[in-house]
Amino acid sequence: MYFKKSILATSVLLMLGLGSGCFLDQDSACFETEFSSYEVGETVVFKNCSDAATDYLWDFGDGEQQYGTSATHIYNTAGNYTVTLTAYFGDESKFARGVVEVIAPTELQISTYFEGTYNAVAGVDVILYKSLSDWEKDVNRVASTFTDANGVARFTSDRTNGFNLNAQQYYLYASKNTENGSGYYSNQETNYQTSVLNVGQINYFEIDLRFYPYKSQNIKTNQKDFHKP
Repeated sequence: MYFKKSILATSVLLMLGLGSGCFLDQDSACFETEFSSYEVGETVVFKNCSDAATDYLWDFGDGEQQYGTSATHIYNTAGNYTVTLTAYFGDESKFARGVVEVIAPTELQISTYFEGTYNAVAGVDVILYKSLSDWEKDVNRVASTFTDANGVARFTSDRTNGFNLNAQQYYLYASKNTENGSGYYSNQETNYQTSVLNVGQINYFEIDLRFYPYKSQNIKTNQKDFHKP
């Protein structure tokens, strides 16, 4: 959360609503941000709402500075950073100061194995859903990716592209066709529901892939009708 510098700053923050901040020194220098916190690697946009000045200097609190009316900055380490905007009016200067909270990105890391083994599986198609109903119907896919050579798939929050991992349970469908076309591997009847994710951390989840032959009539669904590619 941001710390408000003055009563005036507090009243402006309330008008902007939650998730925004406005930091002022009297009514001469001020700036605002869109969100109350940012993730490492995310671009922070600072909007200058100061009275007209001849020049502006931004100090981002991590050793970096920038001149200009408005500014953007990327923080590479989690922490709370005190940002100072100095507005120059000829021989005079005014400043505004506020704290930007930067948190580690939220990541969901999935390891895939053949059921009953610790043999990792590369090239598995992994799809992410927010609800069991979406998972069952294969609708409203949140994101999808493939496992790497180590059998690991990763989903990472990226607010700039509209993708956020929240503190909730997610549902995963993983599948891979066999090379000879005899069937496929999937987790449709094994482990597919994560625990509630911890925001700002790497969350680990393991998937067991069970083999389903295409010719089998002993299962209610197969890959073709359970999840259409």
